[in-house]
Amino acid sequence: MGGQVNSTGGALVFEDFSNTLIRLVETFGVSMNLAQRVTMSSDTLLVPKRLSGITGYWIGENTTITTSDPTATMVQLVLKKLAAATRVSNELLADNAISVAQWLATEYATTISGTLDDAFFNGDGTLSAYGGIRGLSQITDGTHTASVATAASGNTTLATLDIDDYLAALAKLPRYAIGTSAWYMHPAVYHQSVQRMMLSSGTVGTGTVGALAGGNTAANLAQGTPNTFLGLPVVWVLKMNSAPTTGTVAAYVGDLSLSSIMANKGDMQIASSTDRYFEVDQTAWRVTYRVDINHHSLGDNSTAGPVVALKLA
Repeated sequence: MGGQVNSTGGALVFEDFSNTLIRLVETFGVSMNLAQRVTMSSDTLLVPKRLSGITGYWIGENTTITTSDPTATMVQLVLKKLAAATRVSNELLADNAISVAQWLATEYATTISGTLDDAFFNGDGTLSAYGGIRGLSQITDGTHTASVATAASGNTTLATLDIDDYLAALAKLPRYAIGTSAWYMHPAVYHQSVQRMMLSSGTVGTGTVGALAGGNTAANLAQGTPNTFLGLPVVWVLKMNSAPTTGTVAAYVGDLSLSSIMANKGDMQIASSTDRYFEVDQTAWRVTYRVDINHHSLGDNSTAGPVVALKLA
């Protein structure tokens, strides 16, 4: 007898089952922590925004002062509904060893946060794909050219981007944003471009030293480098392009809390119903989240905004 064959004893062996689900997924939701967050009490929110200030004039004695007025506009946010749904048999809900409801809640959170990140950075304004949201990618639409730094001629790949390209983007950034800024890029861009430069050697003067850090020792290379670059933290954005090509954005630098607003009404709402699929004995689950995103300050063709894009040549 043995435990490998049912007829000779295997049928007596109990098969154990773990109540832990192996779940290997990426983490999203960076946009929720980067943009200015606002909670809405109605479907529409208007946020005042300064456009220009007051002009000062040099005048002589007994001269009439020329008056000038500050100007402002309104940034509008209109709630969009993001949703997902699932059908689950009631047998599975009754017999499961792992909480299906908890699993669905976790999956819904991943879906909502990933979809929001995608819209925040890549939205093209289409209703079906992005809920009508225009993402940060609109910075290259030709109306914000002062906020775009194009890499030097010939620097058309991640491998050819150099320190001068990143410095050019940083130089465009207004000083009011520099103290709270960060770099935003896909991890692949960080490793293939930024980290490659930080860990490589270059010639400075008569000696060979670290290209950026003034010389890397064996200890430095063993310990790796922190996620900082040129004095600013690096934020990994999984929904950004992992393999930018000629003429596309490789990274952003700036403060997204100054350029962008994400408004929501309440938290993510999860509900279930046994009525919708009563005839097939299933429970319907759904999640909804009401939100809008507005990148209101991306600069124009003469003045850079608080976020600058680094684009490959």
